[in-house]
Amino acid sequence: MRASMCAMVFFLSLTLGCISIVRYRVMQNEPAAPPSFASYKNIQVGWLDFDEEKWNFYGYDTKDIWKTVSRDMNIEGLHVFLKDMLKDRTVTGAASKAAGMPKSGDLYVSFTKTDDVRSYILTTVTFTDIKSGKKLYSARVEAKQPKGFVTNFEMTLTDETRSLAGFVAETINRK
Repeated sequence: MRASMCAMVFFLSLTLGCISIVRYRVMQNEPAAPPSFASYKNIQVGWLDFDEEKWNFYGYDTKDIWKTVSRDMNIEGLHVFLKDMLKDRTVTGAASKAAGMPKSGDLYVSFTKTDDVRSYILTTVTFTDIKSGKKLYSARVEAKQPKGFVTNFEMTLTDETRSLAGFVAETINRK
């Protein structure tokens, strides 16, 4: 039942994607401004860890249900949003939480230190050149649901994930 509800939430989110309002704020970053990512055409996206051990904290009946929601937020949420927002680039998302930095591609976007996702996602986003292994830019980002939206938890989480994808896409597309 919960899985079908999750699928419906994703369908509605993607259907209403034309409303693509993103809301985030950068808490701290290094360096102060991101470099140009214009030459990076093959983007590899890491896994956004929603902490599987917090299933009860977020109100789920079992850890397996929360793991499914977490997986869907990555594969059917974050990765799909980024593919849509970065149409002129090839975007490949991690297949699982265990995946690390890939050996191929141009730019790797990773997420670490992800905190409470009930009313926002707070995470560190790092942009790394895959060929050299050099960290190019890192930012602590708070992604929120757009104001005025009243929804259930999974819809809120989907909107927050879309906002986080918006930050990543805007950073990569920055001129």
